[in-house]
Amino acid sequence: MVFYIPNTYQQHAYRYTHLVKEGWTKDDLHLSPWVITKAKTALTTKTKRNYQSIFLKHILRMGILESINDKSRFQRFPYECNAEWFNEIKLHLSEKLNTIHSNLKIVFWSVLLSEPGGQIQREHTDYPSDLPFPVFSGIVSIDDSTTLNIRDGNMRRCVRILAGECLIFNGNVIHSGSSYSTQNRRLFFKAIPYNCSLPEVEDYNVTVMREYCEHCHYSFKSRYEKEYHNTDGVCPKTYLTLV
Repeated sequence: MVFYIPNTYQQHAYRYTHLVKEGWTKDDLHLSPWVITKAKTALTTKTKRNYQSIFLKHILRMGILESINDKSRFQRFPYECNAEWFNEIKLHLSEKLNTIHSNLKIVFWSVLLSEPGGQIQREHTDYPSDLPFPVFSGIVSIDDSTTLNIRDGNMRRCVRILAGECLIFNGNVIHSGSSYSTQNRRLFFKAIPYNCSLPEVEDYNVTVMREYCEHCHYSFKSRYEKEYHNTDGVCPKTYLTLV
């Protein structure tokens, strides 16, 4: 998988190298405990009427790409407020983004809320690889239970993001939302260079259109791989490595 990142992003070599090689990087925002406490209070289900259910998977029907929504997975967008806790998160995140490149701006915020019992989201990318500029997606975790499933080639990881940590990944990284046994809250954002405009999400959200295992959501590249995967009727559910 090739990630388009200009040569100017080569400063701060570790995070740049990790973003190119792995497609994602995770770090602690060093938020004060009161910020997380205030965020949890603000992002409760009391404001559920402001949320919309978001897609579990996309299907191709009669040549039209349609979304099947998950009634346990909600998104509130766009999200902006003048609360002190939110301004603190934006400040610390901007400082973290500057360690990747000084020319990035945050252009989109939303709140993701998962209720217990939802399904694992179908693998997808937020943007394709052929955009003329880099688009970064990211998650700021509000609850310690936050995870994101990330795939690079045949390597799959379930990345744990503790409360106050952020995960930044390239928009063309294949990923899927997790299933949760307890309510989970997290903030989602997008960042792009200052001199660029964010493309419409509806035009670029790309689902990986492959058959996949209904038990572990492994995406099959061929019929042979599908048959091999289910040898003796057993599904290797341990394909995810928690990091």
